[in-house]
Amino acid sequence: MTDSELEELQLQVEGGIFKLPISEMEQLAEHVGLESKDYKGKSKLAMSKVVRAKVEDELGETENKVEYLTELQNFIADAAATRRNRSKQRGQGRIGENEIGVRRAV
Repeated sequence: MTDSELEELQLQVEGGIFKLPISEMEQLAEHVGLESKDYKGKSKLAMSKVVRAKVEDELGETENKVEYLTELQNFIADAAATRRNRSKQRGQGRIGENEIGVRRAV
């Protein structure tokens, strides 16, 4: 992988970090090895800076940068997929009527 491709992958991961809700960013923070005192109680922006700094440190220490970034990218994608599934499940909990007009959970 070229340096520019590696940089693009890193940018994708960083962009994904910004898009995570706080609860999922906390999970990522734990995943990359941060202690809760390093990120708990911080704003989303402050937390993302701490997580991205940790990722940058880890990236500098790892030999297989592509594997590390791909793992993080997969973690972020899984979090997004889980969030979409939860949203769909909430949408399916609407009240509707069955064939004989009795209201029931759909």
